Amino acid sequence: MRRTALAAIVIAVMGKLAGAQAVSAASTGVDLATTGSVMAGVTSAQVGGQELAFSFNTKNNSTTTSVSLAVTFTVTNGTLNATDYICPLISNHFNINADTPSCEPGVIGPGKTASTGLLVATKNSGTLTVKACSSNLDGLVDPVSSNNCRTLSVKIV
Repeated sequence: MRRTALAAIVIAVMGKLAGAQAVSAASTGVDLATTGSVMAGVTSAQVGGQELAFSFNTKNNSTTTSVSLAVTFTVTNGTLNATDYICPLISNHFNINADTPSCEPGVIGPGKTASTGLLVATKNSGTLTVKACSSNLDGLVDPVSSNNCRTLSVKIV
């Protein structure tokens, strides 16, 4: 409910600021693509109980602007706090949700990339997985939704 209200506010503001550009985005959809990596190049088994940093990039592959980008995280076999999110990693802050592991970087223009990240404390054993999914809170259809999510895994020993 809160996100729907936020999306409506962002759409209204961006519609006034961007005019025809916002109308164009609504009629054609926005293709978001998510990539990611475990920072510091971690690729092998890690000792349990430590923190690992994850970085995710969302690129707007379309020719229209997404006025309300959100990146939602799902973590298994690890824990994180709201203070462990970096939203967005390298640009102005828009919104961090303490109730749901997610970031809302907001506007992402055609061909542009928004970066987000998080720091996850590992459990003592098993496989740590972190999934990031990008979406438009303003309800725009993504013509290639199969590339909206990226899951990263690290074996914990």
